[in-house]
Amino acid sequence: NLRLVLEVEVQAGDQSQSAHSLPGLISIIKRLSSTERPTFVRGDCDWGSDRVMSELEEINQDYLFKLKKSKNVKTLINKHHCLGSVLN
Repeated sequence: NLRLVLEVEVQAGDQSQSAHSLPGLISIIKRLSSTERPTFVRGDCDWGSDRVMSELEEINQDYLFKLKKSKNVKTLINKHHCLGSVLN
């Protein structure tokens, strides 16, 4: 399992959220050829926003983000856990 850091950009502590990092990430990915691109972009709950996912989908980049387990998400998981179905 190879993890590669392509570039590091240091920002102030109040600018470490995905909203501040996304433009740089998109720029890096666009510079890479299709064979150089990562298999997927991985991130925590903060990265799982509609804006981030939409921008990655626009450039055909797969992603995997953690899901914040709010009360509604837990209810949905419990409801579908034993059904064997997949939600889109």
